[in-house]
Amino acid sequence: MLVLLLAIHLATNYKAVSCVAMRTLNRHRTNIVISWFQETGIVLTPKEVSKRERVLEKSGVLRWGNSVIGFADVGVQFATILTSLIEGDGTTGSVDHDASGSRRIQELASIFHKEKYLFWPTTTGRRGSSSSLPRVHICLKTGASANDQVRAWSHALNVAKELSRRRSRGEHNGYYERIGLVQATMGEMEKTFADVAKRLAEKGWDLDTACIETRSGFRVAVLDGKCDAVSTDLRYKPITDGVVSTTTSDTAYREDKKMV
Repeated sequence: MLVLLLAIHLATNYKAVSCVAMRTLNRHRTNIVISWFQETGIVLTPKEVSKRERVLEKSGVLRWGNSVIGFADVGVQFATILTSLIEGDGTTGSVDHDASGSRRIQELASIFHKEKYLFWPTTTGRRGSSSSLPRVHICLKTGASANDQVRAWSHALNVAKELSRRRSRGEHNGYYERIGLVQATMGEMEKTFADVAKRLAEKGWDLDTACIETRSGFRVAVLDGKCDAVSTDLRYKPITDGVVSTTTSDTAYREDKKMV
């Protein structure tokens, strides 16, 4: 009897949660809204999304329709991106020595110089395993708003979709292929996202409440001026509690812990 009552309790709770139409855009709802819009050109309402939303979804999943196409981490330390860029991530089995670490960082920074975020997609593991799916490391800049977080996640979703498609065809996804993809998708984001955000607001979505970042993360600031005032190499050095910095040739970065 106790088991039966517990089952009924869980079932009614599941049904109740399924009926709630949340207006905020978390990771899962952003996956649904953006992938559906990309496929159909239609912006779903909160009520329509609630009918498609999974009550239990693994954190960090990038999902296109019903297919998991990758994973993403939000609010990561800039060191995570630095490591992938400089040391490689196992995609090719070796480091591409024809592009220096500082040059790679400058190229990536230039793509995102107008944005309040930057990211780098990595692909590791054996083909066919879940670890072979793209993982996008998203670093948020100081002042990143809820709208910027949705934009960053949407951008990462599109990059992961293309990387997954290329990988399924056995295509090479080395540094130059990925930096080219990031740049190309950035161009698309600049053309379309402002209109998408406007249409989302018109459909009743709340773009002012941040729900993409689910735990305390980091914020990075690009500092103008002389880099030697911050650091002299590509590694992080502590300045004060909760604050770290790095420099890459002509570009310097300062990072702070952000409490959510």
